[in-house]
Amino acid sequence: MDKIYIDKLLVRGIIGINEDEREKPQDILISVELFIDLTLAGKSDDITQSVNYRTLVQEIMAYSESAGKYTVEALA
Repeated sequence: MDKIYIDKLLVRGIIGINEDEREKPQDILISVELFIDLTLAGKSDDITQSVNYRTLVQEIMAYSESAGKYTVEALA
């Protein structure tokens, strides 16, 4: 398995249990480890068999910014 590591991605979102935490978005730092087999992409040099890092980051950001979770555990 190959590992993709995204470290300290800064997003803004609603998170927390107190009223003042839920009034406006706050900074959330996210680190993600993704394990995936990229053998075919490495052998073929075919981008369609790999992971698009930009898409991955965009999806993490979109979810985190709109989830409105109360706990970090739920967001994770």
